[in-house]
Amino acid sequence: LARGFRAPTVSELCSNGVHEGSVQYELGNAGLHSEHSTQIDLGMDYTSHYVLVGASLFSNWIGNYIFLSRVPQEIVEGYRTYRYQQGDARLMGGEVSVDVHPINALHIENAFSYVRGIQLHRSDEGRNLPMMPAPRWTADVRYEFPDFANGHCRRSFLSVGMDYNFRQN
Repeated sequence: LARGFRAPTVSELCSNGVHEGSVQYELGNAGLHSEHSTQIDLGMDYTSHYVLVGASLFSNWIGNYIFLSRVPQEIVEGYRTYRYQQGDARLMGGEVSVDVHPINALHIENAFSYVRGIQLHRSDEGRNLPMMPAPRWTADVRYEFPDFANGHCRRSFLSVGMDYNFRQN
């Protein structure tokens, strides 16, 4: 259980120009108030000689959540325009991971993570918070083999991995 607080940044309050990193025109909002949050986390792990399993869930209620919102059909200097806004929000999600190693040198790892962000007290149309990460699945198969040189033990490995980000509308 946690409690948090965050004051608006200078850019959230005073922006009026192109953000070169995201290539968009951003407008600040001098009327923003500080965010405050309450978060609940729950996690469980299981470990044995052949398998490690982890699962965690969280829910975070944020008052005065600050976010960028697209200004519809407004283009300034050829860039899409976004304005900092705020509202009460809830972020919730979790992660599940499984690491199976049928022999010590072989690891088969999978992880799935999901975050959902909604703005509270809004109609269904304007409820989804922008710029939330898409659900993500990662997988990795790794073989580790010992390498003894000059009396020192080094670990070399061969690995094949996959990163899949699900579609998000």
